[in-house]
Amino acid sequence: MKRIHKIILLFVAIFLIGIISFAGYINYSLDRKEVSKAADSLKTEKKINVKTIILY
Repeated sequence: MKRIHKIILLFVAIFLIGIISFAGYINYSLDRKEVSKAADSLKTEKKINVKTIILY
C-alpha cells in the first residue's frame, strides 16, 4: 500500500508542477502583450505629435 501512495504522490506532484508552469507561462505572455500595447500606444502618440507639429 505504501508504494501506491508514493506513486500517487509522484503523479500529484508532477501535475501541480505542470499547472504552476502553465500559469507562469500564461502570466508571462499576458505581460508581454501589455508591454507591446503600451509601446504601440507610445508610437502612435509620437506620430500624432509629429503630424500636429508639422501641420501648425
